[in-house]
Amino acid sequence: MIFSYINHDHKPRLIIIFAGWSMDARPLRHLSHPDCDVAVIYDYTDTGLNLPADILDYSEISVMAWSFGVVPAALFITGHPALPITVKTAINGTHYPVDDTRGIPEAIFQGTSANLSEETLTKFYRRMCGSSTAYREWEINKPERRDINALADELRAIASLPHIDEREVLWDRVIISESDRIIPTANQLRAWSGHHGIQFVTGSHLPDFQWIINSTITDKPLVADRFRRAAGSYDENASVQRHAAARLASLWSATSGSTDIESLLEIGAGTGLFTREYLRRIRPKQLTLWDLAKIPAELPGTHRICDAETAIMDMPSGCMDAIVSASTIQWFNSPATFMRHCHRVLKPGGTLALSTFGPENFKELGPTPSSALQYLSCESWLNILPQGFEPLNISEESITLTFGSPEELLRHISLTGVNATGNRHPLTAVRSILKSGLRTLTYRPVYIIARKS
Repeated sequence: MIFSYINHDHKPRLIIIFAGWSMDARPLRHLSHPDCDVAVIYDYTDTGLNLPADILDYSEISVMAWSFGVVPAALFITGHPALPITVKTAINGTHYPVDDTRGIPEAIFQGTSANLSEETLTKFYRRMCGSSTAYREWEINKPERRDINALADELRAIASLPHIDEREVLWDRVIISESDRIIPTANQLRAWSGHHGIQFVTGSHLPDFQWIINSTITDKPLVADRFRRAAGSYDENASVQRHAAARLASLWSATSGSTDIESLLEIGAGTGLFTREYLRRIRPKQLTLWDLAKIPAELPGTHRICDAETAIMDMPSGCMDAIVSASTIQWFNSPATFMRHCHRVLKPGGTLALSTFGPENFKELGPTPSSALQYLSCESWLNILPQGFEPLNISEESITLTFGSPEELLRHISLTGVNATGNRHPLTAVRSILKSGLRTLTYRPVYIIARKS
């Protein structure tokens, strides 16, 4: 396999894209993210891989695997457990690259391999793009020409890769195109049956990678900046968050069985809404508060400004009695990976108490295709709760706020730092809200209380 940077500005985070068969970095060289470098891995003829030394400098790595790149990506993820990999996205591919019902049918694969030529390769690319217009656009940056025999060798090598159970990888999202003419959409659906994170998109086997980057990877410095600017107005305007904090503290207290605990870690302390709520009920001897932005000095405990999603990876196992967080983890790139580390860090009998938001949060605003926010249902949270956690309470509620005008609604979003567009350029969404006359905003708080066995 070949590792190639397409954007190497020594940013704090890295996106690795496992390309499909016959690819290289050229078709993807336009991709970018404000907080991430971007690299491509391709050519699966040999599964050996020389990683650059500076890969250890990244605080977080996101993995995207496209088409026949899914299995090599799975091998990479399971083979590098020490890397700070969070969000993992499979795109138009499965763990069964050659399979009559869950991948490319055997006869089609064998026919492609046996009859590969420049002509059939071009036909493959046209089917991959889905239309003549899309093919002409893609052809401008198509891969460098490779020997046909080498491409056939790569096909055979991919077919012989060992199988990795998808449950070992913990894919966060599975993106499936509705008109995939390479790996049939129906086969992909069978392969991923039961996965909580399936997302259908329009288009062909070749996806819109920039859209996928924007919609799966949170711009964390932007999030921190928005909440930092809203800190002075947050407590006064965040009525739903205040309610959710009080509700979570009440649920946690009701299931904890004790008011005295040794060690407590709160993630996303913010202005201290939740901190003050649980300290009325719970008395930790050792309190640690984490947040992306500065934590008010008057709050008790040890304060740390950090990205909790990656900082928790460095914590020793079995060191905390409780990990809690209110209205924060929807901003994480991989809640499933975070939950797994919470389980590791908690002591036996330790408690996890979280609130977040579920599907149809801000339903009035409609789809937000550029938002990386993770709005998971109670059922999805049950599915991603690691083994060894006993769910004590997983519930949700609906709260609708009514405003006097669309301008008041937008002011509420601004004063609480809750930018529903998840975009650096939200003018289109703002104009849409003003034009529609929207005056209501629905929140869907979700509560999760679990105990480590």
